[in-house]
Amino acid sequence: MNSKHELILIWLFAILGTAPILIVDYMPSHDGPAHVYLGQVLRLFDESPLFGAYFSENWNFQPNLFVYALLQPLLSLFSPGVAEKAIAILYVLLIPCATIALANALRQSRLVLYLLLWPMLYGFMFFFGFYNFCFSLLLALIGLAQWRRLRRTNAFRDMILLFLVSLAAYFTHLFPTANLLLIVGAGTVAHTLQATSGTRIG
Repeated sequence: MNSKHELILIWLFAILGTAPILIVDYMPSHDGPAHVYLGQVLRLFDESPLFGAYFSENWNFQPNLFVYALLQPLLSLFSPGVAEKAIAILYVLLIPCATIALANALRQSRLVLYLLLWPMLYGFMFFFGFYNFCFSLLLALIGLAQWRRLRRTNAFRDMILLFLVSLAAYFTHLFPTANLLLIVGAGTVAHTLQATSGTRIG
């Protein structure tokens, strides 16, 4: 199967994957409504003194900010239920992007890798509404792809891109980011030892 046919099939699968989200009125997620509620509180915080009596606004540089930042424009345009569905659809459509980036970096079949990642589509974390975790997993995969590219090119531009992807992953969820940094760190040490010993690793 050629590259063009693979891409067509991947995006067809991705579009079909949005159907279960589109056909329901509300996302059947556990924590999703709480995320939307807190996003709405952040959006309207300055407009109501009532929120200030129970909440304090916190936009410090810490994990789990991504979805709340994403909800700000979405809640301005759509109802809370539609805003949550938009986040879920965005996640489903970003899985092919992470797949294609990682497959290109590994020089493997994009379609096969996408099918291997298919369980991520509607997994436990997704239905629990752990959207930051889900997005961070995708960013971690893109980060791994960028690291593989950096190993080949040693280009400053690729180093900056890896830093930016890692930073974006940090702002979504700490755990996948820590795994990304652990893999990159261990891989860098391994290939440094390879270079000094002359033994090929991986």
